Amino acid sequence: MALIGMALAGGFGERVRPLSLKASGRSRARAEARFMGRPAIRIQLAGLRASGIGDVIVVSKSRESRFAIRSLIGHGNDWDLVIRYTPPRHDHLDRGTADAVIRAAEHFRLSDDLLVFPVDTLLSTDLMAAWAMHRGEEALLTLVTVTVRGRDLLPQGEVILCHRDGSVAEAIPAEPGALADAFGSSWPDMKLLAATGFYFVNAGRLRRMALDPSLARLRQRRLDFGPALVNWACARRETVAVWQAPWAADLSESRKFLNAARDVLAGRATLMGIPLGPDRQPPQRLFSPDAEARRPASWHNVYLGYDTTVGRNCRLEDSYIGDECVIGHHVTLVGVHVDDGAVIGDGAVLMDSLVGQKAEIGSSPDQPTHIQDLSAVGDAATIMAGAHLTEVLVLPGARVPGDVVVEGPAVLRPETGPDTLRIRQLPAARS
Repeated sequence: MALIGMALAGGFGERVRPLSLKASGRSRARAEARFMGRPAIRIQLAGLRASGIGDVIVVSKSRESRFAIRSLIGHGNDWDLVIRYTPPRHDHLDRGTADAVIRAAEHFRLSDDLLVFPVDTLLSTDLMAAWAMHRGEEALLTLVTVTVRGRDLLPQGEVILCHRDGSVAEAIPAEPGALADAFGSSWPDMKLLAATGFYFVNAGRLRRMALDPSLARLRQRRLDFGPALVNWACARRETVAVWQAPWAADLSESRKFLNAARDVLAGRATLMGIPLGPDRQPPQRLFSPDAEARRPASWHNVYLGYDTTVGRNCRLEDSYIGDECVIGHHVTLVGVHVDDGAVIGDGAVLMDSLVGQKAEIGSSPDQPTHIQDLSAVGDAATIMAGAHLTEVLVLPGARVPGDVVVEGPAVLRPETGPDTLRIRQLPAARS
């Protein structure tokens, strides 16, 4: 029996804006979201190939998404992979992730095991060991999970409850009400099993079970993996197993995105598609393809891309800086992800924020710019010297005047004139 990868690539990156935006009103496909200079799906394919998986099926649900992904990965010739795509006639049938997997398995007449995964989540684990456990348990489904403190759960995720023997009892939404019902008021401080969106699936058994009238009725409405299919299988006393991975990162939310970059830079997670090493100067962990790059003692857990220049007396920590960036003098970057071609002026202070491709952050010693608290600057946006942005989303192409002080959550949008700006204040409550 073989193991086939099945990438769930439908939809667009909505929660990690503006890095998922091509322009103010146009989103990239989820698979196009870049992490540390590379589209996430290319990082995933490198990991699958290194694990011995040679066949991947991409499940898409729109023409735009399918063509975007094909432009990134093609049909696998460069990867020593066979990559196939679901047909366009499936696009309008959007009835959930599990329903899409069943339909794809039927279309390609699959009977082998599947590794189903979302294209905006990265995973670090031994996939072959996980698959061996899945086969040893003779499981219909094996859920790949990570241990997460309750307060750090994403509300759109699921928490897995297990029997004493380790098998899955139930999947519940990671929402405060459901968590309080299951664990009481102490759930924010508890360590819980969170689903990663990676599943090992016995395709042949799942196709046969899809003929069951009760599952067919669920498919008529909507059938996602969790909690719908997981709980249906548990109720039927099918074997649903758990594999606990040491690390996973959902890139569709800004805080998780930045934390993932910190973990990779600090060596807490290893990804085949991110060539960081060797670490030339431990314990600082400073990486650069330029052998002559300066490495001051004030830099820790930093990656510098090709042809990137950094000025004097800069403080760089837990930050990824892409190719062809220009960083001025006396700049502070802490917990920042800077994509290719960005320019950051003298004296700028950026903390826990995202900077898109070719963005320009103006700053000077007498008018330093401050960007912090999960702010995000979109592709080709311009921030003039002296701006202060806290938890602000700057959409691609926007031009922010130097005298702007915005404490968010807020969105800054470009308007028709080159020097005009519209500010939309968002509700204060955070997700």
